[in-house]
Amino acid sequence: MSADATAVTAIVRAVEASLYGPSTFSQADLEGEWSELDKQTRLRSDDPKFLVQGTVIAWGGEGEPLLEKPRVVGGFPSADLSPTPR
Repeated sequence: MSADATAVTAIVRAVEASLYGPSTFSQADLEGEWSELDKQTRLRSDDPKFLVQGTVIAWGGEGEPLLEKPRVVGGFPSADLSPTPR
C-alpha cells in the first residue's frame, strides 16, 4: 500500500495546489481515509470501475472531483472475490 499511497498523495497534493495553493495533505491523511474503508467491500461493489482523465473544475458535495471534458481511459467490471466453482 505504501507505493500506492505515495503516488496518490502526490496526485492529491498537486490537484489541491493547482486549486488552492500550497497543500497540507499528507500520506498520513490518505492512509487514515483508506483505513476507514473496507477493501473487500470496495472490491465487491456492483458498480463498474472506470479510470478517467479530465480537468478538475470543482468538487462535488461528497468530495468527488467534477471534471471538464472527461475521457474514459480504462475500466473493468467489479471484482468477483467469490470462489470459482469447479
